[in-house]
Amino acid sequence: ERQRSERQTQAGQHAQAKLDASQPADPNHPYLTRKAVPDYDLRQDTAGNLLVPGYDTAGHLQTLQTISPEGTKRFEPGTRKRAAFHPIDPERKLGTPDTPILIAEGYATAASIHLATGLPVVAAFDAGNLEPVALALREKYPHAPMLIMADNDHALERNVGLEKAERAAKAVGGRIIAPDFTSEEKALGLTDFNDFQTVRGQVEIKLQVERRRERSRREIVRE
Repeated sequence: ERQRSERQTQAGQHAQAKLDASQPADPNHPYLTRKAVPDYDLRQDTAGNLLVPGYDTAGHLQTLQTISPEGTKRFEPGTRKRAAFHPIDPERKLGTPDTPILIAEGYATAASIHLATGLPVVAAFDAGNLEPVALALREKYPHAPMLIMADNDHALERNVGLEKAERAAKAVGGRIIAPDFTSEEKALGLTDFNDFQTVRGQVEIKLQVERRRERSRREIVRE
């Protein structure tokens, strides 16, 4: 365990050095253009890859995700991804009273949700990290409402996106929201809120979030 911790520390130092040597992300980077989302605290390396830093709740760098112009993703080897997240919160609303924290999987999905709602959103990177990130944020912000913004992996035998989102929501007393695709949209292979932005627009994402928050308020009143 000690050796593992030392390896993770060394990997974290390498990731920090890589981040320090990087440049601000090109707002016209092919991945951002294709996904129709802006740069929220991203960086870019000399090979043209986006760098998505993942932090813990104390703001310390834990991992670094690389996204190529074609969209290939990988993590800096040996870094600690579990419970690490990339925050999208330019207005610094995270942790303010009655402001919900929205948790999504990937960067583009989280960026689409923030664009639509103006609320703080964190990217947990993948479905398996939703619950660890939610628990870490719950510990830091014990009273914040939480919304888990699920991917709808409807084409898989097990809908991992919904399954992991439901577990995360249950663990922190949060609520889950999944993109409300039609059967025709599902047939196109659409799964997440970035896809939803493409076919429905940001207003529809905002409406889904507002409806879920209103239902949550009514449930609290009934309780």
